Amino acid sequence: MEQEIVEVEGITASLADMNLTIGDQIAKLSKRLNNINEELQQQVRDRYGALLQQATHAGRFDAALNTLTDDVALICNSSYRIKNQIDQQYQNISNQAKVWHVCIELSHLLRCSKTLLTLTTKLKNTKDVLKQAELHFELKELIEDSDLKKLNLFRMLEHM
Repeated sequence: MEQEIVEVEGITASLADMNLTIGDQIAKLSKRLNNINEELQQQVRDRYGALLQQATHAGRFDAALNTLTDDVALICNSSYRIKNQIDQQYQNISNQAKVWHVCIELSHLLRCSKTLLTLTTKLKNTKDVLKQAELHFELKELIEDSDLKKLNLFRMLEHM
């Protein structure tokens, strides 16, 4: 029952609002708009210090953010330069290590070749059969060296 009364009163209020003329409705809306405008201006006046402080902080934050962005870009550029320098140095060291390795292998091959030439000369000049057998044994060990087998000369000697 009470609900029906509330509904009837709501409908009556709506009908009463509809009976207002357009001019009355515009005046009523203008009054509400003025009230909202005055309240907004009052809130701005009341909170002017806080709003000004927030705007100032926002400006400082924006400047700090721009500075930080610039600094990060500088750090990235510096890191790329350092990376390139390190890559270049690494490549130089890598190349030098390869050359060094080749020099070590070449040195080994030259020592073995010298020994081989010395043994073959001794073999040619020796008449003693025991000494020749001993030299043949040393030559065989030398010819079986895996590094020397890579050379064409030693492949030919191995077949003899």
